[in-house]
Order: sequence, then C-alpha cells, then structure tokens
Amino acid sequence: MRIFLIDDDSVDSQIVRRVLKGLEGAHELVAFSNAGDALRELKREFEAPECAPARGVAPDLVLLDLNMPGMSGFDFLRETRSDVRFTGIPVVVLTTSGLPSDVQACFEQGVDGYFVKPLEYAQFADMLTRIIDYWRLCETPQRSLTILH
Repeated sequence: MRIFLIDDDSVDSQIVRRVLKGLEGAHELVAFSNAGDALRELKREFEAPECAPARGVAPDLVLLDLNMPGMSGFDFLRETRSDVRFTGIPVVVLTTSGLPSDVQACFEQGVDGYFVKPLEYAQFADMLTRIIDYWRLCETPQRSLTILH
C-alpha cells in the first residue's frame, strides 16, 4: 500500500513509520508535515499525461491530522472531496480532537473514518494496525482503476 501521512507531529509520524515496518506486506509511507504540500503532491501526480491511479502512484490511503498550521486537515478535506479525481482515495482522520463538531464536520466533508489518537503508544500502534489492515483488504475505486489498467 502507498500511504500519505499528513501530520505535523514528528512523534506521531515516527509511530506510524514504526508500525508500518512491523506489518505484513510492502507499505510505502509518504509523510507530509503540512496539508498544503500533500495537496500539491496529489495534484502533481494526477496532472501526469497517463492516468495516475493506473500507474500506481496515487495513495491507497491518506492518514490526516486536522489541526496543523497553514492549511488544516479540514481545508484538505474540502479541497480533495470537491475534486472528482480524488474522491476514490480513502481519507482517515487521526487527530487529538474528539469534539463532536469536528467529527460531524469531517463526515459532512466525506471522510472515510475518524479516530482520536490514544495517548499510549501501544493503543495508538494497535489502532493504526487495525486501520491499515482494514484498508489493505478493502476494495476502493482507486484500486479498481489500478487493476483495470
């Protein structure tokens, strides 16, 4: 799986890297410390002459933090969910906010999952393992395009 991680917390990014190394299968992690850079990379990959999902360069999953300087996770969701090129890419929010208004706002924007980051390493690692295992097995529109081409 190719996973985009968008999180400005370097400790959380390291945890994600460590968990991915311990999982079965090959996983490529592309980490961004801000949502603006991630959005630019996503657009760049889809601007190529050939279909990006068919080339296998589009992410299979985006793990998104909400509260970041500059472009927030909310802004990233608005941008990607309003662009038909990106709607088939699963986006899962991993954040410290459990506010009902944040959860509601994310699901209104079309997020595929919302998880509050546990404070304990073992719980966070277990949560990440379950999320990645689920999306590794799940069929998505983006993966269907890859299989067809």
